[in-house]
Amino acid sequence: MNRRRHKYLSASLAIMGIVLALQSAAQSLSRVPPEKVKQISASLDKSLLPKGASNFEVEQNQVVAASGITFVPVRFQADNKSESSSIVEGQAPQKIYCGLYQLANGAPAKFLLSLGTGQTEVMQCGRLKAIGAVTPHATHGDLILIYDAFTPNANLSEPLILSWDETQKQYVINEDRSNLARENSETGNTIFDIRKLLAQPAAKP
Repeated sequence: MNRRRHKYLSASLAIMGIVLALQSAAQSLSRVPPEKVKQISASLDKSLLPKGASNFEVEQNQVVAASGITFVPVRFQADNKSESSSIVEGQAPQKIYCGLYQLANGAPAKFLLSLGTGQTEVMQCGRLKAIGAVTPHATHGDLILIYDAFTPNANLSEPLILSWDETQKQYVINEDRSNLARENSETGNTIFDIRKLLAQPAAKP
């Protein structure tokens, strides 16, 4: 009886080990330790932000690294302007934006204004609530960002898909894939749901 129990326990532990390994394999983005985040936060080049940015804040719980790049999400307040530099109709002259620093060893820091511009121009940023990879362990594979956002009339869960731009040597917003995730948001705005959606043949670039 003891031998049977031992075999059963060993088999169960082996299965658990396989499950944990598979779960680990899906985590291609690694969290940056808090002490390192503090060092990074203190050295960020704020000249890359839009002119007049204030109330700058690093979203310290969402700082991650992958493929030799450290991703540092930030929130800040700045003039509420469209691409034509006119104030967005019906909104305050300032609003809260979100952005993403991209730090690679031996390369200049890059900054992406991620929410509050382009397709999300009318939104303000609450926070980055999730970040993940579309394809685990792919070098410079697409990234999923999910923001809590808001307008004067609604609270939103806003997905963005970032793709690597080899010319700029940084991640940029992939409007087509972001629109696809946004249009299918009824399936659920989680990293898992969006990853599954983008894995479908019709969704592949």
